[in-house]
Amino acid sequence: MFQIKFVSNPILFLFAFSVLLSSCGASRDAAKSEEGKVEIKDGKRANAPQTYTSLTEYFRRIPGLRVSGDDTNGKVLVMSGAQSLRTSDEPLYVVDGVRIGQSFQSLVRVLNVNDIDRVSVLKSASETSIYGVAGANGVIVIKTKRQ
Repeated sequence: MFQIKFVSNPILFLFAFSVLLSSCGASRDAAKSEEGKVEIKDGKRANAPQTYTSLTEYFRRIPGLRVSGDDTNGKVLVMSGAQSLRTSDEPLYVVDGVRIGQSFQSLVRVLNVNDIDRVSVLKSASETSIYGVAGANGVIVIKTKRQ
């Protein structure tokens, strides 16, 4: 079968060990870059209905979001890590490139749920960095059918 031989040369051992570590780190970095982004297009998923009655119902179907309440007093959290107890922990909402703010109620006033074409949830620091401090709790980017 297989025989394991121990390397007597420490330099060769360190070289082989560094190659092993660098290959593992590269694959882990590639996996992290894809895990931060979640997209739903036209609300079409395995068990998703074609029309939605409320924005909270639509957001509850998106992985990585925690929604509590309803449209009048709802709250949305992006599940990406640590959340602060002192500041607002709601994400930044961006609709067709325009920042709406960090209030879910203001998003409900501006957006009709049936106009949504695509929703992207940005979680990682590299993706949210273009939005500055406002994007620290995550960014929900919404593209409408009108655009």
